[in-house]
Amino acid sequence: ARLLKFELEAPYFLPEHIFRDKCMLPKSLEKHEKDLYFLTNKIAESLGGSGYSVERLSVPYVPQVTDEDRLSRRKSIVDTVSIQVDILSNNVPSDDVVSNTEEITFEALKKAIDTSGMEEQEKEKRRLVIEKFQKAPFEEIAAQCESKANLLHDRLAQILELTIRPPPSPSGTLTITSGHAQYQSVPVYEMKFPDLCVY
Repeated sequence: ARLLKFELEAPYFLPEHIFRDKCMLPKSLEKHEKDLYFLTNKIAESLGGSGYSVERLSVPYVPQVTDEDRLSRRKSIVDTVSIQVDILSNNVPSDDVVSNTEEITFEALKKAIDTSGMEEQEKEKRRLVIEKFQKAPFEEIAAQCESKANLLHDRLAQILELTIRPPPSPSGTLTITSGHAQYQSVPVYEMKFPDLCVY
């Protein structure tokens, strides 16, 4: 009902009108249109009653139409998301905020990138491989390598079969039995078409 009232009495308040290059604003907005305005005190009262911070409402909003607005005529939701993040961060006690933020220094980055533990693991792996090749019998090593190669080959064959196989056709299937290709046709009334077809 409120939107209908906007469309009938003050369409220039709606986004599809106000973001036009030539917005048809009346010369004076002093008419009795107070019920069409966003009353900041009412909004602040409602938000404050729900436990939300109302500090952002005291900052005046200055609309600026940019070239991007003229080209796309779409407003980004980034502003909405940043306002929600600000509201959420204003409601969180300051102690939690301090504990969640950590100062990033050169030492902290150095500790994060430190690879001494990784080098130790690599050395241990190399030592185990060398030890295995020195002590294990050749047949055991060959069997293990062959099983890994077979597993890799089977997996690669599965992937290639999935990627190379043609998509199913609604008009029939082509089956190959004992080297001979047989085409089984499907009547039109039994064909399975997708829900959305482009003609």
